[in-house]
Amino acid sequence: MKGAAQQPATTAKAETPQKPEQEKKPTRQYVCPKGEEQFYHVVLERKRFDQETGERLSKPFLQKYGKKEFETSLKRRFEALGYTVTIVHDPTE
Repeated sequence: MKGAAQQPATTAKAETPQKPEQEKKPTRQYVCPKGEEQFYHVVLERKRFDQETGERLSKPFLQKYGKKEFETSLKRRFEALGYTVTIVHDPTE
């Protein structure tokens, strides 16, 4: 038939938006010391900046915590207190 609209054949399925997985992006490759593999190694920082210059005043620091203690209470407490928590070694992985 002349004049009839032809529909394009689509073979590709409609893509559903996927949630991006949380990426662990340590600024440097962290090497866990021998004998400390069973602990969480965490970088903590309570970010502070100079109000006039914008210069960062705070410095991140590394702490080590037992698995059970960190998972049950410490992580939530640090976040509630305004700390940025970056896990650089997870003993469950």
